[in-house]
Amino acid sequence: MSLSELSSKETPCRGELAIKFCFLTADGHFLPLAHHLQEAGEDVYVGMIRHWDEVKMVRDEKPEDQKRRLSLYEGMFKNRSTAQQLVARLEREKPNEWFVFCDFNYFWPYADRLRKKGYRGLLPSKEDQRLEKDRDYAKAFVEENYPEVEVAEHEDFKTVQDALKYMDKKSDMLFVLKGNSDECPTVVPSLDDPKVNRELIVDSLQRYEKWYTKDGFSLEEKISDVIEFTPEAYSYDGQVIGVSVDIEHKHLGSRGGQMEGCSIDLVAWQDIDSPIYDMFLAPLEKQMLRPDELSIWDISLFWSPSRKAFFFGEFCSNRPGYDAVFAEISSSGGTEKWIEKVTSGERFGDDKPFGTSVRVFNKQQVDPKKGWTELIVGNIDDPNVFMWDVREENGKIYTVGHDSNTFVISGSGDTVEQAIDDVYANREKIVFNSGFSLEKSDWFQKDWPQNVLHRWDVLSNLDL
Repeated sequence: MSLSELSSKETPCRGELAIKFCFLTADGHFLPLAHHLQEAGEDVYVGMIRHWDEVKMVRDEKPEDQKRRLSLYEGMFKNRSTAQQLVARLEREKPNEWFVFCDFNYFWPYADRLRKKGYRGLLPSKEDQRLEKDRDYAKAFVEENYPEVEVAEHEDFKTVQDALKYMDKKSDMLFVLKGNSDECPTVVPSLDDPKVNRELIVDSLQRYEKWYTKDGFSLEEKISDVIEFTPEAYSYDGQVIGVSVDIEHKHLGSRGGQMEGCSIDLVAWQDIDSPIYDMFLAPLEKQMLRPDELSIWDISLFWSPSRKAFFFGEFCSNRPGYDAVFAEISSSGGTEKWIEKVTSGERFGDDKPFGTSVRVFNKQQVDPKKGWTELIVGNIDDPNVFMWDVREENGKIYTVGHDSNTFVISGSGDTVEQAIDDVYANREKIVFNSGFSLEKSDWFQKDWPQNVLHRWDVLSNLDL
């Protein structure tokens, strides 16, 4: 079945209407997916917000930063406009001819308008965003709905001074710092020395005080032996269609270093009726199972072997996990097959059981006048290549300089080892002289407790 044969439930005959794909984005997270679809011959429309207040977000975006953000994938889409223009057009169109993707849950103001018109797709709500952004609300939700999950000791603050006083009283405790504003970095010090832990927390609080104090922040107890993993569920039209476990390595080094969103990633598909779903995702069913909508939900968890308990991390509510989504796409057979599944309700997990990804970062510093202009050589239309920080100029691909996240390479396999081999075979297809990524050998340093494969071994042996 081709994509053009898919249509909504309202259509009398499947295949009578072709689907047009709408992608709403702020900083390009779903643009590689949109571009792959366009190059496959699909009818793709992209709308980018010009100003963050369109989605009721506050960002300290300078004019040069806005210029770079809006130049992502410049010259690479046939149908590109502002988000305002595209949503206004959709409000005049026939909903059953379209499928909409909002790449983050802060797009709920636009999603609400399209939902009222009867559109299908990934359409987050204000409540979805609250469950991710309002940490107190999320913790209360877990305490009420998750008997198998504990919430670590924590304290909320409005000022840095109050937080410092609290840390003085708890001088032997290790902390994790989490801010309620999207501008705030989450700080999880890798060393378990209380003095170093405090220095790193204080440094971030002082450096980003404006943003931590804007919406408040919290200090949570850091339980030193925890391992993080993330159960995730896909649903469509009120039915669960996929369950997976995602394990991310978030440091630039194999044994620590600067935190990033993700540097390498392993996704393992699970049975829909698995204990993973029953324990960690079923409590979200009232939120995520929606008629005519696609939803993607995950909950990050920490398993403590010493306390023999699961602890809550955070929700990524009704938005894809990055870079997990790219590993999931690869393990599903590529972007077109992934789209076929999410728009038809076909189950995930029947292709390759494991997906992997490697993120490539730009090592050069940004030139404040020019931004990055490094040339990327390779076939960006390869189904396992997901470019982010790029634009096209004279038929060649260059970086934009929006941030250091340049592109992601994905892979898949019938075993974890095969999926790792595949992602590095795919990595060799792209040449980027300023690029940095973790090496294949970094996956196998299993003596480090936070190593991805070590965590996978521990989780595989848990008696759930």
